[in-house]
Amino acid sequence: MKITIEPTSELIEAGPFMARKWAGTAEDGTRLHALILVVAVHVDGDQSAFERELISLGEAAIHTAQGGTVS
Repeated sequence: MKITIEPTSELIEAGPFMARKWAGTAEDGTRLHALILVVAVHVDGDQSAFERELISLGEAAIHTAQGGTVS
C-alpha cells in the first residue's frame, strides 16, 4: 500500500504523546488520516529544506520534533 499525506495544524493526544494529524489518500483514492508521532530526516540527509517546512508548521511542530535524526 502507498499513501500520500500532508500535515494539518491539528495536534491530537495519542496516549501519553501528542501526535500531528496528517490527511491524505491511498493509491486507490481512499481518503485517510494518520497520527504521526515522529518524522525525521535520515542522518546522512540534508535537513535544511525539511527544517524550513517544519518551522512553517508552527511552534508545536518545532517543539515535538526536537531530538535528532534517524539512522
